Amino acid sequence: MANPSIKIKRSSVAGKVPHYPSTIDVGEFAINTADGKVFIAAGVGAGVTVQEVGISTQHVLSSGIGTFGNETVVVGAAQTQFLVRGNGRVVGILTCFGLDITGNSLAGNINSSGISTISGFTFPSSDGSEDQALVTDGSGGLSFKTLGGGGAVGGATSISVSNTISTQGQTVFTTPNVFDDGEQATPFSVLVSVNGTKQRLGASNDYQLSAPQTVTFGSGLTVGDNVQITVYFGHTFEEEHFISTQNQIVFTLAGNLSASKNYRVYLNGVRLRRDIDYQASAAVILTQGSDVGDEIDICSDQAEDQLTAIDNQTLFSPANADTSSDNMEVYLNGVLLQRTTDWSIGSPAITIINPVTGLDVGDELDVVVRRS
Repeated sequence: MANPSIKIKRSSVAGKVPHYPSTIDVGEFAINTADGKVFIAAGVGAGVTVQEVGISTQHVLSSGIGTFGNETVVVGAAQTQFLVRGNGRVVGILTCFGLDITGNSLAGNINSSGISTISGFTFPSSDGSEDQALVTDGSGGLSFKTLGGGGAVGGATSISVSNTISTQGQTVFTTPNVFDDGEQATPFSVLVSVNGTKQRLGASNDYQLSAPQTVTFGSGLTVGDNVQITVYFGHTFEEEHFISTQNQIVFTLAGNLSASKNYRVYLNGVRLRRDIDYQASAAVILTQGSDVGDEIDICSDQAEDQLTAIDNQTLFSPANADTSSDNMEVYLNGVLLQRTTDWSIGSPAITIINPVTGLDVGDELDVVVRRS
C-alpha cells in the first residue's frame, strides 16, 4: 500500500512519551525502544488520547489468546516471565511458570502446587483432614492440626483421658489416638501416670509410644495399679528431664522451653507448685535443694490455679470460666487425680468425689487448664 492506515514511530530516548497530534496521529503506534513501551493514539475528534498499551516487550513472551488490564492472559513457554507493573489487574485465568508482581493488586484465584511462601508464611503442600485448621509454629510455618474444645478461636485444647487398672505384670496399654490413628508420623503430646505419679517417656526411662495407640512400659506393673494416659490434641508441649546432684536447685533449660515462662515441674513424678516449690525463668529454681538422683521433669504449660483447702472442702472454682473436663487436669498435693473417679466439673467448679468426706485443711489442689 502506498499510504498505509497504520504507522509505527520509534524513539530510543528513555522516558519519552508521544503526544497527539504533534508526534503521533490517530491510528498510529509509537514504540519507545529504550523503555520497551508501546503507545497508540485512539478516539474521535476532541476525544483523541494517547494510551500506553500494557505490554512490556522486555518481559513478556506469549502464545494463544491474552488480555491485559480487563483482558485475559495465557503465557506460553516454560521460561516465560510475566510482569505486572504499578496497580495493574489480571482478570481471568493466568497460567505461567514465572510471575513477578511489582504492584499491589492481583484479582482472581491462585492455584499452587508444592510449597508456597506468601508474606513470610510457608503453607503445607497438601490438604489436612476434615475439621483440621492451619496452625502456625510461631516462625511462619503453617501446618494442619486437630483442634478441640470449640475451635481455634478462643477455644480450649481438648484432652482425651483413659484410665486402666493394671493386671499383674502388665506392660502394654491402649490409649486413644496417640498418633491420630496413624495419620501423622509423630505422636501428640502425652502424659502417662501410674497411681497419679508422672512417668518418663524414653527407651531408657519408664515407657515408649508406638503407632497408632500403644503405650509400652519397660517393666511390668503391679495388679491394681491405675494407669492414666492423657493425650493433648491441638497443643504441643516439650519436656526436659534432669537427674539431680545433691542439693541442686537450679536447672537450666534448653531449646524452646528457655523462652517460656509457663511450666509444669515434677519431682520424682509428683507435681510441684509454681512460686511455692519453684520459680520459673530461663532456668527453673527449686526453693529447696533436691537429693542426688532425684528426677526433675519440666514441661511447658498454659494456665494454672493454685488452691488451698479448708477442712472437708469439696468445691473449688477455677479463675477462668472457659473451662471444661476436656481441657483440665486436677492435682492433689502434686498427685494427678482421675476424672469422674476423684473429681467432676460444674459450671465452672471442681467437686472432689474421693475422699467423700472432703479434703483436709491445708491440702493443696492444683487446677491446670490447657488452651490452643
